Amino acid sequence: MPISTVYPSSSYSSGETETYQSDSQFSYAAQEVRAGFEDFIRVNFTETGFLSEAEVAEQRQHVEKVLKTKSQDSSEFQDLVASYTGDFAEQSKAKNLSIFYDKVVTPLVNAKNSKAISENSYNEWMTWIRDKNRNAQEKKTSIMTTLPEYLSRRNKVAAERESIQGDSRYEKLKESENPEHKKIVKDIEDDYHFL
Repeated sequence: MPISTVYPSSSYSSGETETYQSDSQFSYAAQEVRAGFEDFIRVNFTETGFLSEAEVAEQRQHVEKVLKTKSQDSSEFQDLVASYTGDFAEQSKAKNLSIFYDKVVTPLVNAKNSKAISENSYNEWMTWIRDKNRNAQEKKTSIMTTLPEYLSRRNKVAAERESIQGDSRYEKLKESENPEHKKIVKDIEDDYHFL
């Protein structure tokens, strides 16, 4: 929608106005879209690591092409406005931040702190999520399926280990001189082996 500017003029009768769209007003709209796009990239590439470098480059190329070749009234321009500014854009960024912190960071940190996974496993997952060559769809699919399954298995094994160590019979096993028993105890007690 063009931006209207009202100019008073002696040649107009009372109440008449002149409406026009200036280059500076169009530039301001384009600047808003660019600012929104850069914030989208900050969230989805820099902070969460969801987007790949190729996806960022492709989206940036598309944004610049539309801003340079399409009018402000075009559907392509309005799509950019909707995608990168306003409520929809804010909700989209908030959703991706929630996925990252609630479904990736928090579960991995909790598993690491409870010693269900190792520091190395935590770092491997974070590196995998932030891989600049892996696309967002692959990452999100893994976040929704593979990661929960992996953490569920690791938490189950950690709970079983804790249960064994808390069992009164385990103390007797620890006191055994049997080499097989000693190996079992060593493997259970060894965090590196367990993790």
